Amino acid sequence: MAAGTAAALVPIRSITRRIESSSPQSLAATVKQHPRLSVGAGDETITYVPESQEDAGPLCVKLLTQLKGIQLGKVKDEFGWCFEVREEDGKKIIGSS
Repeated sequence: MAAGTAAALVPIRSITRRIESSSPQSLAATVKQHPRLSVGAGDETITYVPESQEDAGPLCVKLLTQLKGIQLGKVKDEFGWCFEVREEDGKKIIGSS
């Protein structure tokens, strides 16, 4: 999954990198076979969430539910992530009117 500055969680289905399977840096050259690894012509893909699976796994859903709860004020923010943004905060930005 990926986390960004917008405080969201997005499950990563797969990562594909352009690399020849004969390259020493290729996973195919070192791992040989793995159920999540597929090798194409000049690339290799690691699949985390298969196409046959509609949603992310239960851990991702649990994390997303917790994050959304904190964002909506339904779950206590024990980390100090949330704070009120006021009009005067916008005025502190250089060049804002």
